[in-house]
Amino acid sequence: AIDNRPYTANTGRLWGYCDCLSPGMQPGLERPSQEFLFQAPTPTAPALNSTIPVDLDTGNIANIKFEWEHPTPANGYELWIAKDKDFSQIVIQKSIIPDTPIVPKWTLLYPEKSNLEAGENYYWKIRVNRNAYYERGEGPWSGTMSFSLATKPTQQPVQPSTSLLT
Repeated sequence: AIDNRPYTANTGRLWGYCDCLSPGMQPGLERPSQEFLFQAPTPTAPALNSTIPVDLDTGNIANIKFEWEHPTPANGYELWIAKDKDFSQIVIQKSIIPDTPIVPKWTLLYPEKSNLEAGENYYWKIRVNRNAYYERGEGPWSGTMSFSLATKPTQQPVQPSTSLLT
């Protein structure tokens, strides 16, 4: 107690507070290791082997929302999208600063403008490149996830009904 008085249920309680999410050091706590701060994220969306829809009216591919989990808040990530599992045909390399480090996510707007093609399969992975202390580095890659883009609808010619003509 600050004033050396006993604290009981009748006279009040002493509360302790520890902000576990801010990067500032807390009294009595050690700084987390670099391995902990840069460990691999866990991808959650798009889910493994999911299909991204195409708008039936316009034929445009829907925006793709990427989400992942990380045990500590991180302030920067690197996301890769490729046409193959080995990432030798990379289509997108993106540095991401999440709006909120607690729930990291990123949305790819207008996928057609990013060289993604309808009807194709893609693979993605992510890693931390800036930890909660804003230190740069390269953590290990997450596991690889895959998704496919639906095929664009084709315009079928309308066949006149023969029953109406007779």
